[in-house]
Amino acid sequence: MNRTLPIALLALASLGGGCSIDNREETSNFSVGYRTGVRVTDSEGSASYTSNGERGNVMISEVNWAGSVEGPLTASVHYADDIFIEVQNKHPRPIWLTGWRITVQSSANRDRLPDDYLFRTDATKTYILPAPRSGKPLQPNEYALIAVRADGAFPTADYIVPDLKFPEGSFAIDLYDIDERIIEGMGDIHKERFAGSWDLVTARSMERSQSLFGNSGSVDGSWHSYSGNDFDLAPATGPRLHDALRVNIAEAYRPLTFATPGLPNSPDYAGIISSGAED
Repeated sequence: MNRTLPIALLALASLGGGCSIDNREETSNFSVGYRTGVRVTDSEGSASYTSNGERGNVMISEVNWAGSVEGPLTASVHYADDIFIEVQNKHPRPIWLTGWRITVQSSANRDRLPDDYLFRTDATKTYILPAPRSGKPLQPNEYALIAVRADGAFPTADYIVPDLKFPEGSFAIDLYDIDERIIEGMGDIHKERFAGSWDLVTARSMERSQSLFGNSGSVDGSWHSYSGNDFDLAPATGPRLHDALRVNIAEAYRPLTFATPGLPNSPDYAGIISSGAED
């Protein structure tokens, strides 16, 4: 019997196995990895956070530029500066937003002609997100509320940015991670505000529609105004959807402040979900 043949086959098999391992190691360098990002230390130097976002991982899901209204109709007070931006983590892993940047761009001065804008002066303001009030990252599918204050209509705000402001007219918002890579954008300074309203009675937020095809934040068809009303019928059991979606609004503000902070948006009845249209 030739005893050298099994030894040769074993050596060949070992060589082939080594090649397959090398190939796996080589091709893994070209696979899509999870970005760990860089670390930032907060102003007190007591904690550090890792930025780990990728474009599209965090979505701007709601913008309340209309403010809040406290009290019943007979004695209401409108707080135009009680505003917020809501984002949602669409990534399968937790994300720290500490140190991320929000820019709000406005068209501060414009004279309109058909299909044209002349003498427009654009102004951009940048805000940096502080550490979350909870001390925890944003979990997958969770919402985070970026508000001006926590003692107004939105006490559950996750991030407080006291100088956050929106212009009276059109605006656009861009969200950047800690090393200034753009993650998400919405709005258009060349158009009127996409949705939301302050009608001198109620304040309604602007909510992102869940379109099947094309859900760009810079397209007006991707947004709708909060759709609930006090006259919506209650189901046989449980609360009305209008009430259930507003539980994170301070009770004194609920009668006339219509938004869904920290919760899924109200239904979009424009037909965008079923048709996939953007206009």
